[in-house]
Amino acid sequence: EHITKKKLIGLCIGFIGVLIGIQNTKIIQLTIKKEEFSVILAVIFSIIGWIQLKKLINSNYSLFLLNGSSMFIGGIFIIIHSVIIGEHWNYFPIIHMEKYCYNTIATIIISNFLCYNLFGFLLKKFSITFINFVGLITPIFTGILGYIFLNETLNISFIISIPIIFYGLTIFYRE
Repeated sequence: EHITKKKLIGLCIGFIGVLIGIQNTKIIQLTIKKEEFSVILAVIFSIIGWIQLKKLINSNYSLFLLNGSSMFIGGIFIIIHSVIIGEHWNYFPIIHMEKYCYNTIATIIISNFLCYNLFGFLLKKFSITFINFVGLITPIFTGILGYIFLNETLNISFIISIPIIFYGLTIFYRE
């Protein structure tokens, strides 16, 4: 996988779209708290993990086995991270057990079985760079769904950023 000049231009345009979209929010700051730094590290390690997963998929390992293993190991790392950061949380703060079980099962089915395996399947068809770049549209869907279901407002910079990000994706993908 090689980054050509056009792909680099598409990445830069998409990144500019993201920067425009986060204007007037608390994301742009001069100082980084340990929580924000841990999120940055999580993004970096996530990308490294997907690169390694792509290599293993190309080595003919089972996608389901790889996803299950990575989720199990990732869960262990989340617990370790939580302890290191110093979070103090109740292990069983569940008030409505029936709702909790229903929502947990739905989340597992949608996120873990469908989405992660779809992501792995797409790794067979597309480059890892493109797949991670497409991840830039996640905040767009989050903002739109927040607007629809939670009556959140969309600021003008967010709306302007949407076509810029999609233009960057189009340039990147057509190469």
